[in-house]
Amino acid sequence: DCVNMFLSQKKELSDLIAEIPGAVNLTVDLWSSSQTVGYAFVTGHFVDKDWNLTHRLLNVAVVASPDSDFALNQPIAACLSEWKLEGKVSSLTVSQSLVNKTCIDNLRGFLSVRNQHVLNGQLLMGKCYARFLSSMAQDALAAEHLQAPIKKVRDSIKYVKTNDACGDRFDELKRQFPALSSYKDLLIDNQTRWDTSYNMLLAACEHRQVFSLLEACHPDYKISVSAEEWRKIESLCSCLKLLFQAGNVLTRPNHLSANNLYHEMTNLQLELSHAAGMCEDPDVRNLANSLREKFDLYWRGCVLVLAVAVVMDPRSKMKLIEETFTNSYGEDAEKWIKTVSDAVHDLYLNYSEHNLLDAYGFCEIEVAQEPHFHQDMPQDANTGNGQLGEETVLHVDQITESNQDERQPKVEKQNVQG
Repeated sequence: DCVNMFLSQKKELSDLIAEIPGAVNLTVDLWSSSQTVGYAFVTGHFVDKDWNLTHRLLNVAVVASPDSDFALNQPIAACLSEWKLEGKVSSLTVSQSLVNKTCIDNLRGFLSVRNQHVLNGQLLMGKCYARFLSSMAQDALAAEHLQAPIKKVRDSIKYVKTNDACGDRFDELKRQFPALSSYKDLLIDNQTRWDTSYNMLLAACEHRQVFSLLEACHPDYKISVSAEEWRKIESLCSCLKLLFQAGNVLTRPNHLSANNLYHEMTNLQLELSHAAGMCEDPDVRNLANSLREKFDLYWRGCVLVLAVAVVMDPRSKMKLIEETFTNSYGEDAEKWIKTVSDAVHDLYLNYSEHNLLDAYGFCEIEVAQEPHFHQDMPQDANTGNGQLGEETVLHVDQITESNQDERQPKVEKQNVQG
């Protein structure tokens, strides 16, 4: 019964994918296990024939050697073959937590044979933004000059949370500061999750005065965090806050589309640039500058696909690209703008080879061929001499007479503009 249910569901999914008029975007997440065996999860994201944004888990493949330079080739090959997706993949996003750069380069070469490139492969490979934010935060937390202060804060919180007498004394001292009642409670972080480390350090900074009093009032508490070490923790929190806010955007209940992600990423880029260039604290400047360099490297790899999505948004078009690129790149903005403009034209040519209107169930709408009246009309469609035919003139006159009161102000305004 389980096998029959599986085959039935697979048949339904296969029929759904077969009816996809456009392309499919794949995401690959590689998980590890205690047996040093990996598992590749391949998910397809696409717009179905009813214009619904849909995603389906397509394959879960065992990867014998997840650290191999060719670890993902076989899972992707099996997915393309099983679901008949050769030539229909427009982009591929890879979680880089366990995947090295050589593996991704080999995968790009492999896909160039099995899948027709869109824009010569410029949209083919992407990196997971959430994983990238996590890696930047982990790098910041791993900075050598911050290890001692972070350890002291973590040990202080552990002592307060696990020692009942110390915890009671801490609560008594905290009541001397009524404003602290609205702050975060102390917590011990999970060091594999950087957001918990950020919240731990932020709560510790908010209770800095209490920790200073505890050192004098509780003789068994012997962990001393100096003023300079607290300053370093605060500097770290100010940078992690930018990444934390950027990550929170990805946890919203609604899907974050590419054009909206462009806005969020450009905001983060500007905030990192401001912190790196304008902040008075040298520690914040140095840390923010390091994060900005990593962000810029990542941004170069995904800016094209996001910028194309922005151009497709009728609220933005190329105007927003020109504004944001000018703010970000200054004198070099023109070449970046031209790259996006060329990509949009090339993408149009690629899609114009397929009749997507028919594929999505649209049909041509028959429109009554009534003549349009333009002041600078070069020629009439019927006479070909730039003059309106008699029937056309009569028709226009009748409309004008019947709607004179309504149309007159509009005509006068148009004449003034002309």
